[in-house]
Amino acid sequence: MLPKDRNDREYKKFIERDDGQTAVAVDVEISDKSAGGSLSSEYSSAGDFSATYTSSSTITLSSVPFTITDSSQLVYVKVVANDNTSTLYTAGGANSFGYSSGVITIYENGVAITTLDSGDVYEVGVNGQKKAFDPSTNSNMESTLNPEYAHYTDPELLVTASDIVATTTVYKDQGAEIDMTGYNTLGVFVKFTVNDSATNTIKLLAKHTSAGTEEFVQETAGDYIKTLGDASINIYYEFSTNHNIPIFQIQSTATTVGDTEGTLEIYITKGNK
Repeated sequence: MLPKDRNDREYKKFIERDDGQTAVAVDVEISDKSAGGSLSSEYSSAGDFSATYTSSSTITLSSVPFTITDSSQLVYVKVVANDNTSTLYTAGGANSFGYSSGVITIYENGVAITTLDSGDVYEVGVNGQKKAFDPSTNSNMESTLNPEYAHYTDPELLVTASDIVATTTVYKDQGAEIDMTGYNTLGVFVKFTVNDSATNTIKLLAKHTSAGTEEFVQETAGDYIKTLGDASINIYYEFSTNHNIPIFQIQSTATTVGDTEGTLEIYITKGNK
């Protein structure tokens, strides 16, 4: 009776006698290039590294993201010739791979092949440490593309020892414009030294264009005008921008300057809530 699986490496070649009975002949080595091995690998070219022609027997790997220690990590080599035919070599049976210093040698029945061509394209599969796995902790690794800390900026010095006003009751710009693109919350740290000034105030103005001359008081003005009072103070204010206002300008004033007017030191942070 003929065996069902002719691709079995233990396959015995059968011949028919003249009397119709079946007899077992000698073992036959199957030389199917795609037999044996797996087409699944943890890494493969060209997505994870490059595989290029070296000689009629060898392929050179470059930019491999880990160290290949020996040929047992090589799973398969798919050769696509320039005539659009392809040959698949897998580790096992008649096929094997040699590996040294980034160079793969393909063997059939222990002999290096001589059929590779400079016009060939290669897909090489290699097994290695599982991607996104940390062996030191025996756990899978994750990377947050938009981590919480990226939602906020470090404190930025806006002004230091700046007079609260240039002319009494006229608002003075404090520092440069504040670009709030991508943020919806402005934190303002104010260190105020009152000196002889009185009725001291800071406010936030909205601008639709950087360096534009038009400045806008927001509808809920009370939320964007802060009274510092008549005593030195360190105070923090937080303003919501709702992503709708790209540019802000901080200003300050006092109704009375006195002999020595008050000064401001201001830090800002930007964030998302």
